[in-house]
Amino acid sequence: MNDLDRYKDIVRQHVDLETIQLRLQKGHYSSCTSSFFRDLLLLFTNATVFFPRNSSESRAAHQLQHLVIAEMKSSSQTQSDPITQK
Repeated sequence: MNDLDRYKDIVRQHVDLETIQLRLQKGHYSSCTSSFFRDLLLLFTNATVFFPRNSSESRAAHQLQHLVIAEMKSSSQTQSDPITQK
């Protein structure tokens, strides 16, 4: 079994960088940034599920997850903070 077959067997909801890039180019995320964040988090979660825990891919995916979550928190605070909306 090759890596692609193994990936499809292990990961249930597939998303890849190419799909995310295509969605960006088509404006799919323009009205809903939470969809963009959701797709990124899904991508990183899939990597942590597929790759061994101590692999460089898994560690990078964890780091990127933390960055995206921090950005999501920052983005939602900015949108809900009445002071910054003035």
